[in-house]
Amino acid sequence: MGPKVCGTFLDSKEDPTNKFGADITKSAMNHAVDRTILAGKSIILFRAAIKSPRTLDPYERRLCNFLSYAKMSCDQFVSMAKKNPARTERLLIEYSIKDKEKLYEKDPQKKLAACTIVNRLKPVKLLLDVNDAEKIKWKKIKRFLPTPRRFALDRAPTMEEIRRIYNLCDLRGKAMLLLLLSSGIREGALEGLSVRHLQPVERNGIVVAARLVVYQGEPEEYMAFLNPEAYTVIQEYLSYRKRAGESIGPESPLIRDKFEPETRRSRMVDGVDANRPQRCTPQMVRHYFNRLFTDHGFRTVKRKRHEFSIHGFRKWFKTRAEQAMKPINVELLMGHSVGLSDSYYRPTEKDLLEDYLHAVPFLTISEAEEVRLQLTEHEKILEQKLAQMESRLTSLLPLALAAAQGSLIQANQNQVRT
Repeated sequence: MGPKVCGTFLDSKEDPTNKFGADITKSAMNHAVDRTILAGKSIILFRAAIKSPRTLDPYERRLCNFLSYAKMSCDQFVSMAKKNPARTERLLIEYSIKDKEKLYEKDPQKKLAACTIVNRLKPVKLLLDVNDAEKIKWKKIKRFLPTPRRFALDRAPTMEEIRRIYNLCDLRGKAMLLLLLSSGIREGALEGLSVRHLQPVERNGIVVAARLVVYQGEPEEYMAFLNPEAYTVIQEYLSYRKRAGESIGPESPLIRDKFEPETRRSRMVDGVDANRPQRCTPQMVRHYFNRLFTDHGFRTVKRKRHEFSIHGFRKWFKTRAEQAMKPINVELLMGHSVGLSDSYYRPTEKDLLEDYLHAVPFLTISEAEEVRLQLTEHEKILEQKLAQMESRLTSLLPLALAAAQGSLIQANQNQVRT
């Protein structure tokens, strides 16, 4: 028998698959944009300067949008920027002013946020920078751009919403949800997680947490933790994949693409093979939860920005964890920089674990755990009241003894007189 796990939240009636079909493929996830305009020598340096393919895709789409507006190829635009910077500046300003008009658009689908307008010029600036078009006055252009908010106005979901989302998920969705909620990692980090990156932390044969290595081998590598509830569901999910015929090893993806093992005649559904797992990309995660939010009434209005998104799970983690942990430790477990403290504040893994264990009850979505927390709070209140009563009794006892002693002395004196 394996180690016991405390604080589980498993539904014995759970059907591992549900009505959400197979995940969309990578080709379907990318926006249909004609990229033939991205040709020439200048685009080679542009692409080489971008490290992440996740960044390259939106940068290319935004650049295509601008070049289509300018009716130029990459090389033509770069050449104009070098020969005639004033004309280039006018073109960029006109483009920005056109976008600014969409700030006040009443249609939510057409409306643009200030940060979106600012971000649309970033790939254009990168294209010119890497191709040595240095005479453009970007400070002048910036004056025509709107001031973006420093933070979004979205919120973290409530505990009631989290529980409802959990009950609507299939087993894979539950594993993703609890992984994101209990560790606070970004949805983009799921793609790089393998089975070996998750290790249980046991005490007296009971799993009290799980250690997770995020972005292993990359400059951004850091360590996070999961609560027992999330670890249990993930183990159930891995066992389910084994029963479906997948060979699970240390390098297997912790969360994989969607598949339907019931169709075992060909082992293929929508081109997805149970024996050939593909890593779960950020687009797959977003597609899964966005579809769930739309299909089940969390989103009733079609718009670009919603009350809460998948990133809200990360905000939920921070909000809940800081009720019991040191804020600086929460930042470290989320992979955030803590400024100058990056060089000086170096807590040990044991220190972070001990602090995280204080937050486990707040990061557990089980209603039983919530009841246990309430009982614990009531017990603390009762203990405080008892301690106060004992303190008062202790302070009153000398007075009571002195009064009793005085009464005895007075009584003895009265007897002597008589």
